Amino acid sequence: MNRVVVGYDNRSYSEKFADAAIQQFIADGFEVFDIGLTLSPVAYFAQYYFQSPGVMMITASHNPNGWSGFKLGDEYSKTIGPEEIKEIFNILQTQDFSTLPQSGVRNIVEIRKAYIDAVISRIHMSDYKPKVVLDAGNGGAGLFAYEIFQKLGCLTFQLNCDPDTAYSHYFSDPSNLKARERLAQMVTHSHIQADLGLAFDGDGDRLGVVDQYGNNIWSDRILIILASQLLEKKRFQNCF
Repeated sequence: MNRVVVGYDNRSYSEKFADAAIQQFIADGFEVFDIGLTLSPVAYFAQYYFQSPGVMMITASHNPNGWSGFKLGDEYSKTIGPEEIKEIFNILQTQDFSTLPQSGVRNIVEIRKAYIDAVISRIHMSDYKPKVVLDAGNGGAGLFAYEIFQKLGCLTFQLNCDPDTAYSHYFSDPSNLKARERLAQMVTHSHIQADLGLAFDGDGDRLGVVDQYGNNIWSDRILIILASQLLEKKRFQNCF
């Protein structure tokens, strides 16, 4: 039986889209791992955890509330690209789905703790634990980020970390300058004086960074840091 992981973001309508997708997967004979309200990185992690080559994450990412979409994967660590999307569209137009092979099954599963434990196991911090302000923009990242930094020993301050489908303050988009301004105010507040501010988008795969002075550290500079670490790691691995 084919397997697929299905999750959805914090938008008020995403759960209904996910439920419709799950019902169709079941009708087509899939074993579904329903991970509920989650983040895109968690959905990809769940593929490995449940040994499921397929994944569908219902989300419009950082796009405005009212939008919707989905991210698809048909292999581990591989999302579907433009050519494969065209192939799927062609199948939908030409195939007859009236004869269904068999009934599948829906497994409502818990992945949050396993994901948090996996992230923490890969982070090695110095004796100094920074003060961190986290802004989830009332998106799903608040369900994960705060506990991760707390368990790492950081003094952690929450900003809009409770999921709220109304997005009462601003939508969870790290490129939103209004959101960055509020985060900077928290980081530099006299009673906090944090070392770092982090903002997340709705499905947890985009990051905004504010330094201890309230300055925005734009994504290209963050990418340089991450790329240099990855290249160093690959260089070291290639020595063997």
